[in-house]
Amino acid sequence: MTPCQRALKTLLDAHGDDLPLAEALLAVALEEHPNLDPAPYLRRLDDLAARVEVLIHQVGTLQAMRQALFEEAGLQGNDGQYYDRGNSLLNEVLDRGLGLPITLSVVYIEVARRAGQQAEGVGFPGHFLVRHHLPHNAVLVDPFGGGQVVGQSELAALLERTSGSRVTLEPWMTNPTPPRQIVTRVLTNLKHAYVLAEDLVGAVTALDRLLLVDPSRFEEQRDRGLLYGQLGLGQAATQDLEAYLAAVPDAPDRDRIQGLLPHLQVLRGELN
Repeated sequence: MTPCQRALKTLLDAHGDDLPLAEALLAVALEEHPNLDPAPYLRRLDDLAARVEVLIHQVGTLQAMRQALFEEAGLQGNDGQYYDRGNSLLNEVLDRGLGLPITLSVVYIEVARRAGQQAEGVGFPGHFLVRHHLPHNAVLVDPFGGGQVVGQSELAALLERTSGSRVTLEPWMTNPTPPRQIVTRVLTNLKHAYVLAEDLVGAVTALDRLLLVDPSRFEEQRDRGLLYGQLGLGQAATQDLEAYLAAVPDAPDRDRIQGLLPHLQVLRGELN
């Protein structure tokens, strides 16, 4: 186990599904930043929360969050380099002030929590949001959009934009996303960033972490097996693909995966 994996396992053993998001995502980043000290980043979140607490009495809760995070701290969505791996690493998000909807949402949630507010992640299709609970109601907020409140009409437009077609807005689309699933989703984004950069080793390390957080993601185990095959690691590829077929006996790609196994056996023989 790498230091990153040990740190993640310690958090998983202690907290289960209710992972502390900031600590978990800083542990995730240890793979890319082995010397990372999480303490300064946690203090930065504390400082942002302290600023929010001051502003709440002057401008109200939602405007306090917007002002502290997006106007003063300068956090913003990284439209220009959406698939940069740094958008999925919390330390880089805080250092650069740039992130994805989900990582900016994590900052929002963690700062709100530290400021005595209740906020939760919402895995809206194609664009992560936050539900911020206020004394008399709850509103959806878009941290990628600068902390703007998202109403029903904006939700429908967002869904059409992210799906590329007219899709009916369903109640389940705004269900809360538990912390463990948020970490898994961040790691899925990190995997995609590595794949797009043609960094197969990086993609494997992202999947190692993802499968540690959620071992039931069998399709990700399949993908790791396919990546191992591309890297010429026949034994590791065979283990992952056979485990996938055993876990998902009616997999729609079963024939294709089974057809790959003999080639991996040959590869194993050549490397031995």
